[in-house]
Amino acid sequence: MPKDTTYSSEPFIYKSRGLSARPATDQVPPDAAPARAAELAGLPATFISVGTADCLRDEAIDFAARLCRADVLTELHVYAGAVHGFDMFADCAVVRCAAHNSADWLARQFR
Repeated sequence: MPKDTTYSSEPFIYKSRGLSARPATDQVPPDAAPARAAELAGLPATFISVGTADCLRDEAIDFAARLCRADVLTELHVYAGAVHGFDMFADCAVVRCAAHNSADWLARQFR
């Protein structure tokens, strides 16, 4: 692949190695885990969905609150009983609801 200023495989490799080498530390770069960024102002509108049984629930809710405080248009949906990655599971009511909510939010971004 030709090297240019818009894409290179090196950052992806760096990020992948960085995350796998330090998954539970404060050394994960903010562009790999936006919720860990110190400065959030100027970020684009953000949709966050999380389940009440998700291991990242508190971090997601805190991130949504921080985005709101930074005046970033933010929409947070919390789904009762849903676990991490619930939207990847078989078709069920909570997955259909989450898919509808995210599709609706995305459509509103283009109005």
